[in-house]
Amino acid sequence: TEEKDFGLIGAAQKSVEIGGYNHLFTFGFDLVTLTSEQYSAGYDNCGTKPASGTYTGALSACNNLHTNQADTPKVDGNRIGLYLDDEIALGQTGLRLTPGVRFDWVSYEPQMTDAFARNASKPSLPASFEDTAVSPKLRLAYDLAPNVELFGQWAMGFRAPTTGELYSRFGASGTYLRIGNADLESETSNGFELGANLGDESFGGRVNLFYNRYKNFIDTRSLTSAEASAMGLNLADYRQGGIMSYQNISRAEIYGLEVSAQKVFANGFRIGTGISAMKGNDL
Repeated sequence: TEEKDFGLIGAAQKSVEIGGYNHLFTFGFDLVTLTSEQYSAGYDNCGTKPASGTYTGALSACNNLHTNQADTPKVDGNRIGLYLDDEIALGQTGLRLTPGVRFDWVSYEPQMTDAFARNASKPSLPASFEDTAVSPKLRLAYDLAPNVELFGQWAMGFRAPTTGELYSRFGASGTYLRIGNADLESETSNGFELGANLGDESFGGRVNLFYNRYKNFIDTRSLTSAEASAMGLNLADYRQGGIMSYQNISRAEIYGLEVSAQKVFANGFRIGTGISAMKGNDL
């Protein structure tokens, strides 16, 4: 899989005093145009496929070999991300309030190629994808002591499906099928965090409790016979491993704990470690 990205990433900051409070504004942007292509090439000992379309006996494993083809179409895409944060120092209290907002736009346009037309599952060209989102956040931090920051944050999140989740297609009749879903909706979430930043960049760590509640969470699962029929497929043709695809789960949650630490020595050598524990539920 080869992806070529061309873009511009940057940020700018400005500190001003408004209404007796110090404000640190941060504006950032992430602008990308991309082209993604996939191809599998090779030689094999399977020989010409029988008229029945299926290898049998000692060569039955050859039914799983799908090469000299593309598993996804060529995809032209564009992404725009813009964000603005305002860190407000609340006098000399050690409290800092940071409201922020982010805008995202994502667009994917699949293109039929000869390699994708040779895909063993005989796919048609899937639909294009486009979505936008506005994601606000609010963070409150308190300097409990030098190099000890306590914080809490609420933030909305947005994740557009990847080109693989939308358009991949691997497998064929007689074995199994793994397919993308061009009708996927983007994931959105509300995330809550409580934690502490300890120390500094040269020696410090972080403890973080989090809870994320998702809409349209993207996951994989096996299709039922009725779902396969609705797509024009017969589940009985894929006895080796069924049909799996990406689907949206309307509501889901993930919560857990993260702990990390790092040390930078005078010679520039850096060592870091981290541990996390999390649990997810389909709601």
